[in-house]
Amino acid sequence: MPALAVLPHPAAGAVLNFRSIVQTRSATMLRGIAIALFGMGIFSQLDRALFYGRHTDAALRLMREIGRGFGL
Repeated sequence: MPALAVLPHPAAGAVLNFRSIVQTRSATMLRGIAIALFGMGIFSQLDRALFYGRHTDAALRLMREIGRGFGL
């Protein structure tokens, strides 16, 4: 009969190191920005396929107007 692998249990003296898991704020923010851009790209493609890009074009016009409002 094969022996079962025994994993260390935290109560048995194993030390959990959470510092290797925790991300810095800048890495978390960049990850969030990347996820948002990826999602926007998918929704833009779906808009172009299903609605001929009406909503994407309107959103881009709105972003241009907001940028002009800030003097960009």
